Amino acid sequence: PASVTSSVLRLPRPVRETWIGACASPLVLFVHPWEFVDLRHTDIRLDCRFHTGPEAWRRVRATLEFLARRGARFLTMREAAAEQAAAEQAAAERAATANARAA
Repeated sequence: PASVTSSVLRLPRPVRETWIGACASPLVLFVHPWEFVDLRHTDIRLDCRFHTGPEAWRRVRATLEFLARRGARFLTMREAAAEQAAAEQAAAERAATANARAA
């Protein structure tokens, strides 16, 4: 599930960074591929036209740089899922060991 949609990227930097900084980890940023095309002069909904094209690229880059400065680790969804599965397996093994000792 996405933590932040591209709508947040359209916000002014201070608001965007405050919003993203308040998100829990893991943060999943979702951006549509079409947003990297300049859509300012099209007939699509007005809110979908703002900050598209090169400006969208700049805002994604600025957001990733902001996260990097805060020590973020960048993973693919596959890597994140593997880490989550490993953590859950380790927790289950610890619980089984604790139950065996208690018995």
